[in-house]
Amino acid sequence: MGTEAADFILGDTSKLRVVFIHAKTGSKNRPASAGALQKVIGQATKNINFLGMFNEAIPDNLGRWDESWKGKAELYVAKRIRQGPGSKEEAWKQIHSIIRHPLADHEVWLFMGQTLSKSKFEHLLSRTPPGAEALQAAYLLFATLTNVASVGAKLRVFCYP
Repeated sequence: MGTEAADFILGDTSKLRVVFIHAKTGSKNRPASAGALQKVIGQATKNINFLGMFNEAIPDNLGRWDESWKGKAELYVAKRIRQGPGSKEEAWKQIHSIIRHPLADHEVWLFMGQTLSKSKFEHLLSRTPPGAEALQAAYLLFATLTNVASVGAKLRVFCYP
């Protein structure tokens, strides 16, 4: 339960836009699973404070921003800060300045991997009665939308068709 603000952060100082990206995938296809959604939604919700205009907290993982990242198999990123200032402190300072700007756009993106299928989710919700797990997933997404809106941000969900 550390305070990692997001899996990825996009900051654009010229367009005054900041995006916190939370991404999770499962080992098997679960097209409308509330349980599978819970992990990514939990991360987005517990760290929403970082998008608050008056937040002064610094992410715990800031110390790792200038390190490489190695995932499973051949997944490797040599440099976590892809563009912009060289130091992790300066990168967070610029991101934080966008967050605090009253005209900036704030967004939270959820990338679901094999965790949500739009067509299967819609199908399960349209049944009478709706599929129980799909209904739970819908309420989780609605609660996330509400939490994200509480800091003036927009929510986007990316899933497979």
